Amino acid sequence: MFSLLLALAIQQDGSGSTNATLEIGRLVGVGRYVEALSVAQDVQGAEGASLEVWVRHNAGDLAGAISLAEDGLMQSPQHAALLEQAAYISASLFHGAESLSYARRLSDLGHPNARNLEAEAQALLESDEEVKRGSERALYILCAFSLLAAGIVLWDARPASS
Repeated sequence: MFSLLLALAIQQDGSGSTNATLEIGRLVGVGRYVEALSVAQDVQGAEGASLEVWVRHNAGDLAGAISLAEDGLMQSPQHAALLEQAAYISASLFHGAESLSYARRLSDLGHPNARNLEAEAQALLESDEEVKRGSERALYILCAFSLLAAGIVLWDARPASS
């Protein structure tokens, strides 16, 4: 994940946010997330949102991170770093359809990681389908055994013929 931070640092526009990015990386590296969030919130625009998403993600606040990413994408729908983060976090939350949507948007921008993110999201969706099919089979088997058990109980409870 540190590579993502370095990539974000390289993408900065010269407005001084590169220093903030490096400071945030240092703070996150030593587990000082609250301070890192404070620095990230001082950076304006989509870059600031991306940095805050990164901090929250590293702090383990996936729900907060994806919410911030979505908010940032409302303001900057083509922001590659936010799209990449949203795709990755959505997959981490097992939201395959959302992850695939973000990855496809990233692919439309020609982003080099888009194919990998799309493949991961597709694999997640396929896994979800397998789980759903397995659950349905288990339910059918459970119903069949329940009916069999009820039949045995009824058979055993019938009056004995003399």
